[in-house]
Amino acid sequence: MSAPLTPERFAAARHAVVSRRGQFTGPVDDALETLGLTGEIVAVMPGFPDALRIARQSDLVALVTQSCLSDPWFEEGW
Repeated sequence: MSAPLTPERFAAARHAVVSRRGQFTGPVDDALETLGLTGEIVAVMPGFPDALRIARQSDLVALVTQSCLSDPWFEEGW
């Protein structure tokens, strides 16, 4: 990433989100809305591993738990 991540840059990205219920909106969308921003959700995944895999293989942004980033299973890029 060449520039700092701002709410505006985050909202401008295309997103893969995690929802066990298939919801396209959640707390992050609520927070963006308070700033007058909206994000573009293009994919909904049932779990963090799926979202991380899709983000790694595309131009999508995914918010995942920190434990996903420190787990060796995820680090291998399966």
